[in-house]
Amino acid sequence: MSHDNVSKTGAWILQSVMILGAPTFLAATVYMTLARLTIALGAEEYSMISPRWLTKIYVCIDILCFFSQFLGAGVQASGNQQIISIGNKVILGGLIFQLVAFGFFLLMAWRISVRFGKSQESYPSGRYQGRGWRKYFHALYVASVLFIIRNLVRAIEYGQIALGTGGFSFASRNSDGTLHYEEERKPKIGDHEVFIYLFDGAMMVSLAVTFLVLHPGRFINRARDMKGEKLGSVELRGLTAE
Repeated sequence: MSHDNVSKTGAWILQSVMILGAPTFLAATVYMTLARLTIALGAEEYSMISPRWLTKIYVCIDILCFFSQFLGAGVQASGNQQIISIGNKVILGGLIFQLVAFGFFLLMAWRISVRFGKSQESYPSGRYQGRGWRKYFHALYVASVLFIIRNLVRAIEYGQIALGTGGFSFASRNSDGTLHYEEERKPKIGDHEVFIYLFDGAMMVSLAVTFLVLHPGRFINRARDMKGEKLGSVELRGLTAE
């Protein structure tokens, strides 16, 4: 619809909001997964932030990023070039903020995994004895890297627009189907649709597939069952001693 009539912004804004906003829901899933894995392992002491606060803080960050991108895309319906420019800068700010948040998140996940792994080697008694917990942290690493790549490319794209390095101008379609720009325009990432498919769509599909293959719920439920069995054996020993 946008291709057929470039002067109407409604369809373009709708797709922009959807593409920018949808990944924030996947991000919320990633954030909550780390906290639940940490609690399931009993590795709370190795987390830089309490797992209960980790989810709350990062979900708040996610909501803030969502609204910044939603509002940034929405205000472009005004058609006012100055307001559109502000909207692009708001989107850019949200992308950069989420990029930094994911970088710190990746650091926390790595720190918990490494320190808990060392504790397993040094003091195995009383620790989680199940195997395969590392692969779920690897899934978190993959998800975080996919998000970082996606946000980096989108941040560069909107940086080109908001900061003027890629140029921004209004366009109209000529009778022969070509576009006519009212101002001088330099090439930018947004000119090539393949970048959206490769660095946004493919990244998010890969993230979803990663969690389909390595769904953390399986491990968390198994860890809870093991804890229940340990508690049951302790109670049994107590009754026997009595």
